[in-house]
Amino acid sequence: MRAFFTFIFLIYCSIDLVLGQECNDFADFNPSGNGQINWDKFPEFDLPFKLIFGGEIHNGNAGGPLNHGFSHITDSRYLTSVPFANRALIYYGVAYPNQNQPWELERSPWGNDLGIYQQKWNSDFMNFANSLGNGNFIDSDIFMFDIERVWRFDHEILQFKNSDIVPDFYKELPILDFISTYKKDNRDLYAKAVSDFLKNGKHPDTKISSYADAPVFNTFSNIQGKSWDEWVQDSDHVNFITKDDNGNVGGPFYEQMDFMSPSAYYYYDYPHPFAGEYLSYMMFQIEANKAWTTKPVIPFLWLKYSANPDLVNQSIRPWMAEATAIFPFFSGADGLWLWENPTLIGTQTDFEAYEYFNKGLYRFSQFKSFFEGSYELVQETSARDYNENKQPIWRGAVKGNEILIAAHNPFAADENEEVTIGVAYQNWSGTVTLKGYEVFLCKFDMSTLGNTLEEPLMVVYPNPTSDRLKAKFDSNFAGSAVVNLIGAKGEVLKEEFHQVAKGLNEIELDVSNIQANQFFLQIKIKNQSFSKKVIKW
Repeated sequence: MRAFFTFIFLIYCSIDLVLGQECNDFADFNPSGNGQINWDKFPEFDLPFKLIFGGEIHNGNAGGPLNHGFSHITDSRYLTSVPFANRALIYYGVAYPNQNQPWELERSPWGNDLGIYQQKWNSDFMNFANSLGNGNFIDSDIFMFDIERVWRFDHEILQFKNSDIVPDFYKELPILDFISTYKKDNRDLYAKAVSDFLKNGKHPDTKISSYADAPVFNTFSNIQGKSWDEWVQDSDHVNFITKDDNGNVGGPFYEQMDFMSPSAYYYYDYPHPFAGEYLSYMMFQIEANKAWTTKPVIPFLWLKYSANPDLVNQSIRPWMAEATAIFPFFSGADGLWLWENPTLIGTQTDFEAYEYFNKGLYRFSQFKSFFEGSYELVQETSARDYNENKQPIWRGAVKGNEILIAAHNPFAADENEEVTIGVAYQNWSGTVTLKGYEVFLCKFDMSTLGNTLEEPLMVVYPNPTSDRLKAKFDSNFAGSAVVNLIGAKGEVLKEEFHQVAKGLNEIELDVSNIQANQFFLQIKIKNQSFSKKVIKW
């Protein structure tokens, strides 16, 4: 039996050649654990993206982040010591003059004293301008508004209709008219806040954005409530702040933005069953917004859990931080804003997540040429579908005859679970084996027919096929195996259960009724998993 399996393996290798790959996992990496960010754990490096370091600089000066992947800093202690091109600012409190205005009290666009707001915006402008040494304009490459005074969903707006703060004229409007009027008037107030502030003076090269005011709202709970096609084609799901009067992406607020800044903070820690959704959630925020805008997308990320009272100020897991530094670029992000809560500055002592994030950036920097000039991203399964199917996630970037693969299993049962997944691009295919929560990043040469990291654990033939499919695999366990055929969007096309023995097994499947031209055959037995791409003609 073993000899036969070896023979099959040799046949398999004639199709999927075993080649060397270039990887850099730095598996022996250890955080400093000294209450500081040790920037010198890695040599100096840069990246072809805008990366904003939004926290307090520890253990050094501005050169710490700026020489290790970041292009901008926000730490006010160092802004005047770095060039214009390295400065980024956030304007908190745009809607808060602290004078009991309806907008600040209950997110109402009606009944506000705009004179009070204009006085506030003019005063705040002068404070920013003077702090940077130029009283005539904001002398910063990036300027970020933080407004956050809107009821986002129709049911919230309807509930607000009953507030005592709403003028009678608006209360008497029919429901649909009330909702549409609220949306338009709040959008216009957002736009006015930006335009009135900037009319005081704007450097011609300053890029403007507004925190979380992207076409697709930051959302964790209802990603699966709509199909991927609905998310990227139905404008009813688009943030009304970024719409024009005809319901299309645009309008007076959106047109003032130079880039979009969705936020993707994480809410659940392991072993919570939702914890593993962190990565697909973050990728979804990028990919869904990229579908609606041609403007650059630079998401806000935080290395602590958000809006969860059980996890106040707690750092995310190391693998989460490392994956967060790598996967956004495979989803099409044009940069990252690594945010830190300003109320925590000077109080925190745990920087392990920062160092794992920096580890991810450094690993990514070793392959930065993939993201310079012309390249193609490989996204066979949408982030929305990964969020639903809980499968190991992979993404690719192709340049010439090479493909860079990033892969991660955020739903691993533990740090020892191994899973083998198929990866493919056009006529090339290969396999990747993930252990536990590792963040895989390797470059493959596609100049041959195929490639794999190690001896393949499963052989599938004939492939391509029209009706019957056989799979040989070497199982570490005996018992019931779940056999799934999985479509391009992560949907299960067919599910069967087969009894397998420890050692070599062969199963046969009828795929004649499968309509997809390509799919993955996945076999799971206990904590062992096999996956292979199948072509059907």
